[in-house]
Amino acid sequence: DEKARMFDIKSCQMLKEFQHDGVVMSVCLAKIGGEECLFTGSVDDKARMFAVKRGKMMKEFHGNGAVYSVCVDQINGEDYLFTGSLDGKARMFNVSSGKMVKEWEHNCSVLSVCVGKIGGKDYLFTGSMDKKARMFHI
Repeated sequence: DEKARMFDIKSCQMLKEFQHDGVVMSVCLAKIGGEECLFTGSVDDKARMFAVKRGKMMKEFHGNGAVYSVCVDQINGEDYLFTGSLDGKARMFNVSSGKMVKEWEHNCSVLSVCVGKIGGKDYLFTGSMDKKARMFHI
């Protein structure tokens, strides 16, 4: 129904809704500049950032196909959004500027993205419909 929702775990009561223009496929919570933010990915070809307490959309990230997966992490003191998309690409966006800074390619849709540190180096991990999980140095 084109919405991400926030629920109270104890009461199961819905607290807030966050709107997209297509089915929401993925959500991720991150603290950006001291504020809790919800990042969403949707088949409307957009990733969005919402200020959770205010319920307000703060930013839209363009340049994706349908967004199946979102992940946020801090690298060298900067916040980055990572997306996995229908078009077979994983992308890295600077959260502050909203600009895409890097892109990685699979042969099929990228269904999952995750960022992690190994031996002090930052890596992007992806899972795709090409039956492969990949590891990319950021």
